[in-house]
Amino acid sequence: MPAVKYTRRAIDCLREVHDYVAQESAQAAQELLNDIRMKCRTYAENPLMGTASEEYGPGIRRFPHGKYVVFYMASNSGIIVLSIYHGARNLPDIFHFD
Repeated sequence: MPAVKYTRRAIDCLREVHDYVAQESAQAAQELLNDIRMKCRTYAENPLMGTASEEYGPGIRRFPHGKYVVFYMASNSGIIVLSIYHGARNLPDIFHFD
C-alpha cells in the first residue's frame, strides 16, 4: 500500500487548519482533517494525478481539497506532503521550501 509521509511543515499546517476550523466546530475540524488525509492516500496511489507545480520547485505537485490546496512530491513509496494552505492566500508570496 502506498505511503503518505508528512513534513514537519505539513503537520504544522494541518494543526493550523484544525485550530482555525475548530473555532466554529471541533467536529467539522476533525472531519476536514480526516478528509484531507484520505485524499492524500488517494494521491499516494497515483502520485502523478495532481497538477504539476514546478513554479514552486522541481517535482512539486498540488491538488485542491475544498478551500485548501495540498502541495506534495511523489516518492518511491507514495507521496510526501509538503504543506497545506488555504486557497485564498497569495501562494507565491508564502510558498517556499528550504
